[in-house]
Amino acid sequence: MAYSLSISVTTNSQSVANNSSNVTVKVNCSWTYGTWSGENLTKYCTIDGTTRYFSDTDINPNKTTSGSSTLYTWTGDIKHNSDGTKKLKVYASTKTTNNSGTQTASKEVTLTTIPRASTVSATSAVVGSQSTITISRKSSSFTHTLKYTFGSLSGTIATKTTSTSVKWTLPTSFYAQIGSTATSKSGTITCETYSGSTLIGTKTASFTAKTSSATCAPTLSPTVTNYESTQALTGDTTTLIRYYSDAHIVFNASARNSATLKSKKVTNSGKSRTTDGDISKVTSGTFSFTATDSRGYTTTKTVTNKLVNYVKLTCDFKVNLAVDGTGTLKVNGNCFNGSFGAVSNTLTVQFRYKRSGGTYSDWITTTATISGNTYSVNRALKDYDYQTTYVFQARAVDKLYTITASEKSVKALPVFDWGESSFNHNTSVTLA
Repeated sequence: MAYSLSISVTTNSQSVANNSSNVTVKVNCSWTYGTWSGENLTKYCTIDGTTRYFSDTDINPNKTTSGSSTLYTWTGDIKHNSDGTKKLKVYASTKTTNNSGTQTASKEVTLTTIPRASTVSATSAVVGSQSTITISRKSSSFTHTLKYTFGSLSGTIATKTTSTSVKWTLPTSFYAQIGSTATSKSGTITCETYSGSTLIGTKTASFTAKTSSATCAPTLSPTVTNYESTQALTGDTTTLIRYYSDAHIVFNASARNSATLKSKKVTNSGKSRTTDGDISKVTSGTFSFTATDSRGYTTTKTVTNKLVNYVKLTCDFKVNLAVDGTGTLKVNGNCFNGSFGAVSNTLTVQFRYKRSGGTYSDWITTTATISGNTYSVNRALKDYDYQTTYVFQARAVDKLYTITASEKSVKALPVFDWGESSFNHNTSVTLA
């Protein structure tokens, strides 16, 4: 009696999700002549590395002619490799109780490859900086092509890369897609998985492109200058004089990266403006600037100019006239006793007078005594008619201002005057 073994493998179905194939394995026994009666077979079969044993079976065909019989049938799931490929190996062996001996058979079947696309993820990033794209692949032999879509833009990041971590700098053209008011927008990364030149599958992931204050806040380069009228005094274009200078403001502000400039403002000691121009009669050299864009990002800068601490010029006076034709003129006030930078301040104190209804005399310069930032004048008067009313004026003049005091009328009284019921002794009259 002679016999032999054969193996058949049939694929029933495949599961992409489980990366497996459902197969049926059959082991067949064939004989060629003689009578096979009452002989037992000790047999086993190894499928994909797992050996399966069976109890002895009497096939007892009782035939004198050739024939065959199925010894074993197995149906089950075979797990594929991580790249979706699989070579299934089956081995069978039998041993009879007579002299027919041991028979073996083996078979290797290449199962249909199951597509195994790699998964992908990407980190959010500020436009102009790097996003990290991570690829989780099923086989080290896989390569990947990475593409992006963002608004109306699209492009290729990498072609058939072998890396599983790709650094990608987000293009600055993304700003226009984000828009002038939004601060972020989502896009899509597409990962194409290749085994050699064969496209296995495609996966996608979202990413977020962001704006930031560091890259999008408005530019701001403000300047503060004085006018030519004071440059001769200060010696430069930036030194300001307190209470006098009109500061010329220029913002030099611009929005960035597809935003628009929404507002701007400068403040100086309670005064403010929102456009280029002048802040009049400044009292501080510190100017605080802000510029805000349509996304809400703000840039703030402070410009500090040198400030001359000018003291406002004032002028007040008193006149005393006596009946003997003499008198005194007293003038006092505040003044700036210092330098503007290139030129020192000067002070001239003058007075004039006239008979009531008459014409003023020329301005008469008198000597002032300056102490710190104050001055005073004490001048003797003579040759006045005590019977006449006089009108006096005084003024102070420095490099910036002329301050003229209001007119004051004064008349001396006689030494004695009496009426029906009064008698007065007068020495002089003071105009307060």
